[in-house]
Amino acid sequence: MKKMRIRLSYILAALVILSSIFFTPYYTSFADESDDPAIAQETVQEAITEDTVTEEAITEDSLEETDHSEFSDDMLQAAISRYRRPMLRNVDPDQSDPHKIVEGASMPYLSEGRMLALHIDFPAEPEDSQNYAHPEEDNAQALENALGFLHDYYLRASYGKLSITGDVYSYSAEMPRADYGDRYALLSEVLSALDEQINYQDYDADEDGRIDCVLLHLPHNTDDGWGTTWWPSCSVDTWQSIPPMDGVAVGSNIILSRNVAEESEQLTLVHESGHAMGFPDYYSYDKSGSDSSKYPYLTGTLTFDMMDNNTGDHNGFSKWIAGWLTNDDVTYVNANEYGVTAYRGGQDIGVKNEDGSITLDLSSFDTDTIGETGGIIVVGNDLGADLFSNFYMLQYDTFAGNEKLYYREDPLTELSSGFRVFRVQAQLANGHLIHSNTSDKLFNKLIELVDPDYKEYHFRETFPYVPVSFQDEDPYGCMYYAGDQLNPTTDPSTNFMENIDAGFTGIYMEFLESEDSYGSVRIWYSDDEKPKEQEFQIELTSADAIPGGYNVSFEANQKLTLSNPYGIYGFIDEQAVFAYYIRNMVIDGNTLHGKIYCDTDLLKKGSSFKIRFIDGTFYTAGGGESPMIEIDIPVSKDLVELTESGYIEGTKTIATDYGDPGAH
Repeated sequence: MKKMRIRLSYILAALVILSSIFFTPYYTSFADESDDPAIAQETVQEAITEDTVTEEAITEDSLEETDHSEFSDDMLQAAISRYRRPMLRNVDPDQSDPHKIVEGASMPYLSEGRMLALHIDFPAEPEDSQNYAHPEEDNAQALENALGFLHDYYLRASYGKLSITGDVYSYSAEMPRADYGDRYALLSEVLSALDEQINYQDYDADEDGRIDCVLLHLPHNTDDGWGTTWWPSCSVDTWQSIPPMDGVAVGSNIILSRNVAEESEQLTLVHESGHAMGFPDYYSYDKSGSDSSKYPYLTGTLTFDMMDNNTGDHNGFSKWIAGWLTNDDVTYVNANEYGVTAYRGGQDIGVKNEDGSITLDLSSFDTDTIGETGGIIVVGNDLGADLFSNFYMLQYDTFAGNEKLYYREDPLTELSSGFRVFRVQAQLANGHLIHSNTSDKLFNKLIELVDPDYKEYHFRETFPYVPVSFQDEDPYGCMYYAGDQLNPTTDPSTNFMENIDAGFTGIYMEFLESEDSYGSVRIWYSDDEKPKEQEFQIELTSADAIPGGYNVSFEANQKLTLSNPYGIYGFIDEQAVFAYYIRNMVIDGNTLHGKIYCDTDLLKKGSSFKIRFIDGTFYTAGGGESPMIEIDIPVSKDLVELTESGYIEGTKTIATDYGDPGAH
């Protein structure tokens, strides 16, 4: 007999970040960011194969958590089915898009979702000062309140299209936490023990044969470092490690080892629940500062977003993917040499001006009334019939709804009303998005803010990956206000990849009004600043010898944006299989700088040392890619051949693998 319950209103991924030329550390997709960037850092080893000149296999680390670098395949394919129709019509769920997840994330993102929340305690261990126990306020009632917070958040975020409810059960684990090898051992025990109390079919709202989401609420312990088993995270039981209960299997499952009496940790639950639905992370997994830009600290969306830094609302692109924004909420603007057109819901809108521009009003993206939204404006040269293209997205943010949920200032300061503009690169290849935020670099991601203050340092001293919301006496500096302009010559610009040579759009925006609840913008097209197409060229400007290699600099005849970061390498005497990659690469405009090391034991008098840029290393004007180019690096004619090389330690030299820098 089921007892009364407390009532409340793809394969496990191996995450690989290719990084042999930079020794780039990578991070798993956990919701909270670490105060110490060195935590959870893994060294990725170089690997050179003899049958290819591009960089290949590197060490893979299996992670406890599911890879969240992309939208879940189910969510993405549903969006493709929904939006690959003329004029974005018929975007509401129907028979061909039932939102029943089979292989991926299992929490529904439309209609109703059910959360099975388990409040877990562990037996005390004498050597544990905290005894893995919840503090007094972090109790089952606080967890119920957190689920209420979760329900209200997603009801607002979805404009009334998603209602998440659930129940809380308390359980005392049989063993100390350290004795559980992984989350599934604990989950199996808890679900088996509570089987008499719970009908697990009650938590399969979409009737897909999987529990929508299971939440394990554990005590926080300072020993639980970033990336460990009990760090807050979301995973999916794709192996069916846990036998079905009452005919339903475990799907998405969340670890929440935080004090849910605190609002900041309730926001962690909201972020992880986003993964349970299929939303990807929007922050970068690489926090090492090895970005080939002058602003490596700018990662993710560069702004408040629930899937970046657990703050604010989901952005308009995410909501469009999920179906929370429909055709009636999206203003499509095509701006090109044929003129400017704007339509919404299949109807032409906006004020057409004598100069060919269009003036559009946009009201609040978030409101305090469920179901109301001003929606978004998307602007591109040739948007076609779906969202899977390149465009600029505008939303008008006000201090309302979920946009109130940011890291609190003291005293609380209201967010200024203004336009947030996002650059979105949502092209598809084989049914998957080409770009992501977790691995792609600044100016070349899936989605990022076109931030007027991007050159300013954006992060707090105590939490370095969270954007500062306000700057002293100035308003929030990451928006556009009345009097601001955005075009191909501003910084930032309307050029994709911030590269006027390869990403020119000719789109101009002038922001006319920024009132409390709405703004207006004038949009037009001009090719006055369009660069002339020319054959791509790059030449060596300097090569200064250093122990074991060279500091090299190159200059191109156009602004450089990498298409293939592994497409540049050096080799000796035509032996391309012994490839040496550029490290510490920095691109600044049309110049490239870096270090390249080689195996000095292979250098002889008359040796030829070349650097090759393979086909497609850089983007070029007109959407093309650069040709293959080889450049000779001078080798001294007075070269003295070495009998031995390596690091010097006392009176000995220590042999090293090829390419290691050091004293030779």
